[in-house]
Amino acid sequence: MAKFSDTCKRPEQLIYEQYWNVVSPYTERFADNRFGIIVLPNGDIGITVKIKVDAGSDSLLDNREPVVIGLPSHDIENCEPYVFPDRLDFPFENYPHINFPHDGLPATLCLTREDFKEWFVEHTFDDYLMLIKKWLDDAAKGNLIKTQDGDFYEPFRIQNPSQFFFRVPFEDSYLEKCTIRKTIYYPLFSQDKETGFILTGDISKNDFKDCYGLGMLFTRPANEVCEKWYITYPKTIGEMIRFIVDNDFEWDIEGLAKILGDKNITPEVLLFQLAFVRPAKIIGKHTRIDYLTFSIKTSDLLSNNHNGVVNEVQVVDLLVPDFAKYLSATDDVIAKKNILILGCGAIGSKLIYHFVRSGICNLTICDNDFLSPHNICRHALSHHQFFTKKVKLIEKELRSMYPRVSLPIKTIEDDVLDWLPNQDISQYDLIIDATASAAVMRCIDSIRDNITAPIVEFALSEGGKIGHLYINRDSNTLCSDFYMLLVREAITNDDLSEWVIKEKDYSLDYVRIGEGCHSNTMILGDDIISAHTASASQAIRKIDTFTENQALFTFIGNSYPGEIYSDRYMLDKMVSIKCSNDNDWEVRIPSSLLNDMKNRAGRVSPKETGGYLMGCVEEKYKRIYVLHTYIPKASYNSKTRLRLSTSGWRDNHDMVSARTASTLVYLGDWHSHPTGSLEMSEIDIITNYTIIVEEIESLVGLCIITNTRDTQAYVVNPHKLIYVGV
Repeated sequence: MAKFSDTCKRPEQLIYEQYWNVVSPYTERFADNRFGIIVLPNGDIGITVKIKVDAGSDSLLDNREPVVIGLPSHDIENCEPYVFPDRLDFPFENYPHINFPHDGLPATLCLTREDFKEWFVEHTFDDYLMLIKKWLDDAAKGNLIKTQDGDFYEPFRIQNPSQFFFRVPFEDSYLEKCTIRKTIYYPLFSQDKETGFILTGDISKNDFKDCYGLGMLFTRPANEVCEKWYITYPKTIGEMIRFIVDNDFEWDIEGLAKILGDKNITPEVLLFQLAFVRPAKIIGKHTRIDYLTFSIKTSDLLSNNHNGVVNEVQVVDLLVPDFAKYLSATDDVIAKKNILILGCGAIGSKLIYHFVRSGICNLTICDNDFLSPHNICRHALSHHQFFTKKVKLIEKELRSMYPRVSLPIKTIEDDVLDWLPNQDISQYDLIIDATASAAVMRCIDSIRDNITAPIVEFALSEGGKIGHLYINRDSNTLCSDFYMLLVREAITNDDLSEWVIKEKDYSLDYVRIGEGCHSNTMILGDDIISAHTASASQAIRKIDTFTENQALFTFIGNSYPGEIYSDRYMLDKMVSIKCSNDNDWEVRIPSSLLNDMKNRAGRVSPKETGGYLMGCVEEKYKRIYVLHTYIPKASYNSKTRLRLSTSGWRDNHDMVSARTASTLVYLGDWHSHPTGSLEMSEIDIITNYTIIVEEIESLVGLCIITNTRDTQAYVVNPHKLIYVGV
């Protein structure tokens, strides 16, 4: 067996002894506990050893495989060793993870996918010897690429590319299903003027006039899977023709002659792109298609110059949404959704960029704002085309991420409030409001009956310390309900109570949306916005895992700089009840609270029961939110009468008021009518009027009457007298 080491000399005695002393402690790792020392052509010292390999009788490796370990220094723990097979007939083409030969040495073994320097700085020379054995054992078992464990296939090795071929990989999916051998011709559009070796091509075009070069894609049936690798590639046109034939490709020479016979077509370069189907997906790709690509001068082929030079070409895939989706672990479900995004300011633009970089490209973006200089501090856009519509600038940048791919992105330059009410919203699978605008939220609520898709509200609050994401999955729940539901949760949740109280410092609104980041007086860092948006993007990409209404809060820097954590709150559905005595007024109450009231009415039947109500009145929208009830003990009740006890009521009222920053106030009472009508009795009218006039600070009060089957609500106005028995 011819060995590479047979051609090398032994080092001088002093050096020999020096390396002998440092290698001797590791002889138990070598077959027969033996090793030799040689001088390699590059001046390094080589350790010749045999490694025991778990190789079967049909293996291409020997049970004692000879290798050479190259040592740049006798300081073996701090130098960078390398290893290569010692026998000259080593079957390199059957194995991946091989480095190209250099410095007059054979090809070396690639022992780890991570940077070797990084690996070795945390490992010992003994670990290195064990890694060599593991590589050889895996090679003997055909397990260097662990496809059964989901490992990806190593691409063909390109050592010295003299040209780069940039392409959009449209054809890869077709080639994975291809059934025939054929040659597909396509134009090469450009050559880099400075370097002269960068080419671009488009497989979808067949117009060859004025093209710089002519590309040829060679296909084979997809069931012909290739497991080989190559160390040497054709250097001449004659060798390349043999390479094409030996790999069972079919060259349509007549088709090429027909194209080159057209006097209007004069390509300078011919590109040979050989497509191989591999056993598994290629590292860095989302398909199993890999290429070996070469180029020649057209004149050499036309002159039948078989000694014409062949150049190795590195194929570079331009980004496409499918690969971005794969690389970002984005589900097809979200990637296929037709998404409407309202607002592309600081948080909206970053959210959009996260989506498109994750392969989520079916977007309609609506915003009429212009880019201003201060926006650069926080916006995803970083160029300076000021006083241009943000949506147009964003669209341009998004399309540049995917060259020559037609992205399904639409932009609307109108004001959201003017555009949204007149649209067919049913075409969208998801609606995201990133405007931090109460007006936009109210606009969405006004057309909620026409929206069946999930709605997401995303904004920041408390000076950017908190990012809140509202996920609305219930068509009966308004976006404006979410803050009210959170206020209700604040009665028992300390964190939410603290948030509600702090929110009062920032806004006097009953319905808190968030803070816009567009103001040039807003003190808020880009990193804070980016952190919140990244969290929101991750949640939205998994939107279909959220089957109920919920709010996700991200907290940044509450206790110390750099702190980030999130909380999730499951929120109830809202029930709407039109007031029986005034249909302009609506009561909105969490379904669990209403069900509890109805259940209590059933449990004490046939006697009346009831309690005090607390909530919030929105006079502008004529809505009364009922969010809390206190049911006192020791109330007097009978079949037709109820007198609520005041025991504990004042303490409960004050506690709820304090924990909700006085957002929840006393509204009135509720009681049951176990039998008969749910209409207000004369006593109900007189009692509630007295309560409204004497005890309630709100503009209106409320009376709810229920039984186990139905509920009716009555709005009571203290400024309107109620006459009984007239």
